[in-house]
Amino acid sequence: MVAVKKVQKPSRSAAALSDLENEISVMKQLDHPNICKLLATFEEGRNMYFIMELCEGGEVFDRILETGSISEGITANIMQQVAAALAYAHGRGIAHRDIKPENVVFCTKERGDNRIKLIDWGLACDIGEMTKAVGSMTYAAPEVISSQDKKLYTEACDLWSMGVLAYVMLSGKPPFWGNREQHYKAARNERYPFKDSPWDRMNPDAKDLVKNLLKADPAQRLSITNVVQHAWLNQDFSKMEEQTCKVAQAEVLGNLKNFTSQSTFSRMCITAVARQLDHKHLKDIHQVFRAMDTDGNGVLSMEEISKGLKDMCGDTMSQAELEGFMTKLDMDGSHTIDYTEFCAAGLGAKTSFQEDVIWAAFKTFDLDNSGFVSVDNLRQVLDSADVKDVWSADVCNEVGMEIVAKYDKDKDGKISFDDWRLLMAECWNKSKTAASVPGCGIHAYDLMAKVNGLDVKAIPSAA
Repeated sequence: MVAVKKVQKPSRSAAALSDLENEISVMKQLDHPNICKLLATFEEGRNMYFIMELCEGGEVFDRILETGSISEGITANIMQQVAAALAYAHGRGIAHRDIKPENVVFCTKERGDNRIKLIDWGLACDIGEMTKAVGSMTYAAPEVISSQDKKLYTEACDLWSMGVLAYVMLSGKPPFWGNREQHYKAARNERYPFKDSPWDRMNPDAKDLVKNLLKADPAQRLSITNVVQHAWLNQDFSKMEEQTCKVAQAEVLGNLKNFTSQSTFSRMCITAVARQLDHKHLKDIHQVFRAMDTDGNGVLSMEEISKGLKDMCGDTMSQAELEGFMTKLDMDGSHTIDYTEFCAAGLGAKTSFQEDVIWAAFKTFDLDNSGFVSVDNLRQVLDSADVKDVWSADVCNEVGMEIVAKYDKDKDGKISFDDWRLLMAECWNKSKTAASVPGCGIHAYDLMAKVNGLDVKAIPSAA
């Protein structure tokens, strides 16, 4: 199940069409557990379709309308996730510019599941190029309102909007209201209700965060780094939500070990699967990633990987082993582990046997929609932006020929879906003989089978 956003392409406005193209470009760059994933885009006539992961839980705005406000603990949890998403985006030079409850959605309908995604990047812009007065008046920073398409402002506008978001979630009311002039004047003077109910009984840390985000002078606002590290956002919200099950930890970390022993092409195939998976398939991996991402910037450094392995499994590696481990995980050569790279490495065999997931991965390689994966398809994928700086075109072509020769069972020069299923099954073949995860006290494959409910005897020999 996916979400489909249908947009009619403007027939006359080149600027409006450019905005659509910009939204696609921005969403393709963003790879974070709290940012809604763009799976594909299609054009048909005057319509453009955005295919995105489905978040069924509804908007935070609807939850506020339904309950009047959101509890302090849940608000802090949501704010922590929004802050993590913005820290990641800002670190890549992108500002959202439309932070509001309508653009924060719950992943599922379960009331105990407070995982969220930040959506609607249509107004996102490269930092350093922002002059337009955009976004919702209620949540827009004073410098955005007064920019008049001339004055430059910075990504600090998102921090103001975060302050308004927190205020609304905690109290059920906006801090500023009235007509445009009244609203702007109150915002510039930082004049908003902060003493009466519910603020008179509010956690001082919550009030401190709101107060330091609603600073009219952008230079006086908390930086996104300070927000991520703020005491109120680093409390123990819920053991069920924030403390990953030890069995799940062991499974994910065991899969990381198995992943690094795979061939390069096997790792690429598994990554193609990971790109198609949504939050339902990635819940355990999501939790482990967040636990390891101690600085909240949305990627994992070598130090964070090393510390995470040690804390979760007591596993210690030499510097040389750790560097080799990182090289295998770091598919794009960025020297950090991105979210999708981590998800690919953390996947278990159960997912690889799901036909719909295998089909989705197959279609990412079937670039011309022919129903087959050709050598040319493989060469294009291998020579894509993710790996073109790592391998030459000649090497990519040679790898493609080798793969087709190995998996093209009917010798027609192409890989059919049946061939692909065998290929994906063999990608996981080493799981049977992979080493145990040090310190976890359980064999990775046995654990994976046990947790995922697999009957080991029933797995086909090819798999």
